[in-house]
Amino acid sequence: MSLLLPSGPSLVRAAKRRLAATVALDLRHAGRAAAVAVDAGGGIAAWAVVSGGEPVALARRALRELRVRPKKVLVLLGGGEAQVTVLAHAEEPGAREIEAALFAEGYERLREPSVAALPLSPDTWLVAACGARTVEPLATGLLLEGGTEPIFAVDQLLAAAVLGPGAALGLVEAGEAALLALLAGELPERDGELPAVCGPAWRLALHPGVPALASPHSERRRSSLTWARRSARAAFGLAIFGALLMAVGLRLAWAGRISRTPASRAADARLVRELREIGALAGERSEEHTSELQSHHD
Repeated sequence: MSLLLPSGPSLVRAAKRRLAATVALDLRHAGRAAAVAVDAGGGIAAWAVVSGGEPVALARRALRELRVRPKKVLVLLGGGEAQVTVLAHAEEPGAREIEAALFAEGYERLREPSVAALPLSPDTWLVAACGARTVEPLATGLLLEGGTEPIFAVDQLLAAAVLGPGAALGLVEAGEAALLALLAGELPERDGELPAVCGPAWRLALHPGVPALASPHSERRRSSLTWARRSARAAFGLAIFGALLMAVGLRLAWAGRISRTPASRAADARLVRELREIGALAGERSEEHTSELQSHHD
């Protein structure tokens, strides 16, 4: 990795080459985005901390500063954007149950919310929701920047998922601050070069078990993107196949032309001359006929 000096309100360690990587963005703090890219082996490929601007612009800028090819983009949201509560429910709650539980806790109703649920015990769930006003602009901007449909997660659910259901239940009951303290903990010694503000993004990139916020709209968009990529790959394959067929046809035609005898080639030339003479004669006859018609008309 090559260390880039801060340019304005940013600090970046970009990747040396554009390798495929999983990217996690921490957008919990207003006016700041922290991003971490990890390679296939879980090693840190690049990181960036950028400041100043609205969330969509910051997220796109942080993704661009990493200089990697994102195969997956994860976005961490916090209490400013998401609503979180504990729900007693016998089985995994649906969107309606989650919305009702949040509304009962005093949260405002969200427009087209994306929801997620994490089990803390057989009958207790940590649930979260985020409105389309926050999620959709970020999804559109990051899709344009990286070509990948982003996956959204909520910080409290990430912390609980890292701890595991049994240990998380006690911290959830202790309060949000106690749970989120886990994300601000020290980084492992081998990753000491990573700034502390990048810790939550790093944990998100390495923890696939955190429940993602989902909505019918996001699932339709993800499905459409998948089919578009499949169609593009199929079209590219057909184009290559057609080019190969054309190349084979030209090669066979050229080989056939070379293999023809001198007498055959002379016969072809004679046929071409005869066709040209017939065409010229037909043209002259057409002109004569046109002149006759014109004279008759006059």
